[in-house]
Amino acid sequence: MPKRLSRRNLHYSFSSSHLPVLKVDQHEVFEVETVDCFNGQVTPCDPSAEVPYETLNPVTGPIFVEGAEVGDILAVTLHDIQPEGIGISRFGCSYGQLSKHVQKSNSLAENTRFFDFDKKSNMLTMRELQSSTYNHRKERITFPASPMLGVIGVAPSGDESVSIPTMPAGAHGGNLDDRMTCKDSIVYLRVNKKGAFLSIGDMHAAMGDGEICGTGVECSGVATLSCRVLKKEETRANTQNSGKLFESSNEPIIFPVTETKTHFYTHRVVVENIPKTTEVACEEAARLLVGQWGFTPEDSFVFLSVQGNLGCCQCSTNYLCTYMS
Repeated sequence: MPKRLSRRNLHYSFSSSHLPVLKVDQHEVFEVETVDCFNGQVTPCDPSAEVPYETLNPVTGPIFVEGAEVGDILAVTLHDIQPEGIGISRFGCSYGQLSKHVQKSNSLAENTRFFDFDKKSNMLTMRELQSSTYNHRKERITFPASPMLGVIGVAPSGDESVSIPTMPAGAHGGNLDDRMTCKDSIVYLRVNKKGAFLSIGDMHAAMGDGEICGTGVECSGVATLSCRVLKKEETRANTQNSGKLFESSNEPIIFPVTETKTHFYTHRVVVENIPKTTEVACEEAARLLVGQWGFTPEDSFVFLSVQGNLGCCQCSTNYLCTYMS
């Protein structure tokens, strides 16, 4: 039986001050239990529960990965993501692209929806809202589940005084909210502390690009993972003829990268600046093409224009997360 980390081992920030609660070898398969982003407090019995911002998006961990040293890259393979229990989504009336169109309510219950997950058919069904202020739909809302992890990251520094909340995302990982962080994907993260101190959480049974109301189908669940370490010597970027792409850093990656069977996804988060966050996501993609595959900046500019896909993971709040695949 693989090692299994209980969801009792929760914390709310990424920091090397959190002591590791599990140690794993490279290539060892292990399981991690997670809780939903509301920490289990929003339920059909208590749909109006208010959850303090500082306790949103708890993560399980940290996990010490043998052989991970500062400057290496941690490759985390997501072998399986299994949602458990009831799914939850909640919108606010002050943020998100449709917030000005929703009915204002004094009860958070009106802003909350629950979803049933049928594991056999892999389908999600939205429950009817039991309220006279909304018209009942003619048909049930049912759609396929596509489980993913919203939060994955490592300690941002060896300095224990450095602590970054699980929201938003950054160079260490965090709240990427990228639906491509799914089964069979690989997430690459720079190691900033010996052992990496990996933590995960914020499982979604489904989420759309942009997550425009601020939540996906939030759920608890179990993720099955393994890790391997790419040593600094293996990933050294080829900076010859790279222009200014490596001017600020010659590291192979600065921000997290997600690999699927068909694409690589680079990320960037910038506060309230869509042009800037898309620019840096593209620069990260160009750094990969130039540093690892020998493209020129000019080749990468054309290639990403004709074959790249620029998108938005999270755009409902001030923290805008974009990707280039």
